[in-house]
Amino acid sequence: MGQLLRVGVGLCIKYSYRRCIVRYRFWHSTSAYCIAEECPEMPAAGHSIYRWPDDLLKPSVAILLVVSEEQRRQRIAGRQLQLTNEETQLAEDAQKRERYTETRQEAHHEMRQRT
Repeated sequence: MGQLLRVGVGLCIKYSYRRCIVRYRFWHSTSAYCIAEECPEMPAAGHSIYRWPDDLLKPSVAILLVVSEEQRRQRIAGRQLQLTNEETQLAEDAQKRERYTETRQEAHHEMRQRT
């Protein structure tokens, strides 16, 4: 997370945000996992399921980090925390991992379109 934190702080400085909160994971990753897990078919691009909820605080800036599976595993190992069930499932199921990545990208794109 060190690199992500540096990028987040750099953006705060660049855009002169008076207050800056750098958050690792948020609505994008949670909703993407649920969509990948629960939807039999991927919803089409622009589908309302990807829209940011009106009652949830929307960040000024969101960074979507897409890395290879090997890099993802290294980042997880670097946290030195126990793997969650979801992380284990993503590591073991390439198709689920790809669906998850696609839904994260679409949710991120949808949020950018509406800001």
